[in-house]
Amino acid sequence: EHPSLIEVYKGNIAVADKSNWLEMFEYYLNKPKEREELAYNAMLIAQNEHTWKVRMEHFIDVLNKHYEK
Repeated sequence: EHPSLIEVYKGNIAVADKSNWLEMFEYYLNKPKEREELAYNAMLIAQNEHTWKVRMEHFIDVLNKHYEK
């Protein structure tokens, strides 16, 4: 289980580990509608949360925490 990933992405990602990856693979292989929805949601997350602006805001926050005046 990856609770932090599930919490951050609110079920918009498929989380698998070595004990269930084949089951997850077969599930989404046989469910094209759910697979497309998952892919679309992942694309939206990437477009909205992995921009230069968001990354630089995070970078500045980290710097501020470590180098407070």
